[in-house]
Amino acid sequence: SSIALLLALFVRDKPLTELGSLSRKIFCNLLRKSKSKNGEKFWSIFFNFYCHFILGFEFSPQTQVGENLSIVHGARGSVVNPSSIIGNNCIIRNNTIIGNNGLGGGSPFIGNNVNIGSNSCIIGHVTIGDNVIIGAGSIVVKDVPANAVVVGNPAKVIKFIDTTSEESNYEVTKENDICDSGNT
Repeated sequence: SSIALLLALFVRDKPLTELGSLSRKIFCNLLRKSKSKNGEKFWSIFFNFYCHFILGFEFSPQTQVGENLSIVHGARGSVVNPSSIIGNNCIIRNNTIIGNNGLGGGSPFIGNNVNIGSNSCIIGHVTIGDNVIIGAGSIVVKDVPANAVVVGNPAKVIKFIDTTSEESNYEVTKENDICDSGNT
């Protein structure tokens, strides 16, 4: 109603990370409510409205998402297929496509601690291993092993990350967490 309209006018042109904890809490609460048994259809429709028209990205409540999903820069223009599975501590940036190839193939399975650069596409029934960095503008159409850094079109492994080293600084910071507890 009028509250939703005022909220839409306030947040329409700001990325999710600039909106502060209020927008993050709204996103998480709507996602949780849309997955609950009570009022699932209403909250699902409202969640879709909120993502499409207020935040500017396509994200379905049917998408399986682990803990600590981070949506950086509001993920404007991003599309996440409802059949995709996203692990814990993942980062999604703007203009990212995570979906099937439209030819009856499956959708991506993204492991834990995956950092997806802006303007990247992850298409088809591919598995992205844990602790992977996908460079900006990469097109991923084949499986990516764990602890890899991939870039390019098509994406190729350019190096592997040493996750056992103390110098390894690969973790999601709490300030960027969108949903910091519970499976959403």
